[in-house]
Amino acid sequence: MTENQTFYYRFKRLNFWLALNISLIIIMSYGLICCPCLLYWKQAQVLLGITIFSNLAWMWLHLLKHKMAVVTDKYIKIDHNAPLYWKDISSAEEKIVRCGLRKCKIIALNPKDGIDYKYTFLQKHNCFPPFSIPLYGIVDDKDIEKFEVKYGDMLFCRSSLVAEGIGKASIIPEDVQENILFECHVIRLPLDLSKCVPEFMQTLSTMDYFRNQVISQSKTATMT
Repeated sequence: MTENQTFYYRFKRLNFWLALNISLIIIMSYGLICCPCLLYWKQAQVLLGITIFSNLAWMWLHLLKHKMAVVTDKYIKIDHNAPLYWKDISSAEEKIVRCGLRKCKIIALNPKDGIDYKYTFLQKHNCFPPFSIPLYGIVDDKDIEKFEVKYGDMLFCRSSLVAEGIGKASIIPEDVQENILFECHVIRLPLDLSKCVPEFMQTLSTMDYFRNQVISQSKTATMT
């Protein structure tokens, strides 16, 4: 059985909301320093309450960890929804949906017809499909810069249930889309396109001499 993996939302902290909160703090501080009697005005009290609430809400969202999904070998649990079992998913697709004024990229999981599932209120009344993994909440610019693949990268299988599957290599094609990342079970080897041809290197990696070298260096472990 594999270990559960937990993913958390990742939001940009430097945003319009933060700028608005800083502006409110500066305005309120300046006003109260220049004229402390403003504190007795109802309008100033309301503005002070809005400032405090807005800053506390920003800190709750950006300084605390918010669980987005828990993934196991049997199911995926998104937000606070009930688990969706992999056997009940018919397909998955990447979509761009509109939520308010924003266009958001998500992965929509399409369940099979007729499954017995208890939908939450948000799943029934949301701008996203009921089972959506928000890509905008997982990946930030640093991840893209570090893990994005490009033409000429070779990807190797890090582990396999059988020794013959270790080190199987593929190359990233020329027409690869933007913001495609590789994950922890894959090893990336960037190639210098001025010195080698990726397609030739990939073919070379399938030859017996190369495969024997990889398998001879591999290690085995018992999975329970």
